[in-house]
Amino acid sequence: MTAAFPDSPAEELLRFATAHRKKGAGAGIEAYHAYKAWRATFPYFVHDPEVFYPLEPANFPRDWLSFGGLAKDGSSVVVCAGGMYDASTGGIQTYVDRCCHAIDHLCPPGTNGQISLFVDCRAQPGMLNPPASQLVSFFRDVANTCAANYPGRLSKIILYTVPWFVAGLINLIMKMLPKDMVEKITIIGGGKEVPKKLWDHIDFDQLPEFNKKYHKSKK
Repeated sequence: MTAAFPDSPAEELLRFATAHRKKGAGAGIEAYHAYKAWRATFPYFVHDPEVFYPLEPANFPRDWLSFGGLAKDGSSVVVCAGGMYDASTGGIQTYVDRCCHAIDHLCPPGTNGQISLFVDCRAQPGMLNPPASQLVSFFRDVANTCAANYPGRLSKIILYTVPWFVAGLINLIMKMLPKDMVEKITIIGGGKEVPKKLWDHIDFDQLPEFNKKYHKSKK
């Protein structure tokens, strides 16, 4: 791969080669070609203050995505407030793009950084609170995007307080995802309270400041 892409970061090539190693060297090269084509339309996001508080679209929920400290495995924490999700504001792709911006921001080219995405599916006072099933399409698209364009960048996706019927839909989608991506996904059921299993992955003080008030039932 270094011969095919002499100007690309070695760390980046290694991630793609590792992700596709079971399919042969040609698969890694093909996947990286596809990534380069995607990156030509989606350049690295450089406006750091706008990563989590984007200026466009004007009515985008600013605190839908927040970054915190470190998860228990050392990866950078990003928390998604599912109750603020509104697909009518910019469409699903806008939300997927914000996740890509966050990865670019927290894992600059040439580094070995990883993120953990925590998706809080609970309804909260003052939020739009769409049915949790509406988050399924977002989950599918962000998982596919991460698998294709950010191999090795995602430590885990934790979806928590997921209703049983939504968990069933997610499990169906997971059957269509690459095996290594599926292994990174954890679904935690529950109701309105913070599930105790969440604290197996993150400590309360590592949550983003915005989200702490919604996670007061500590371990």
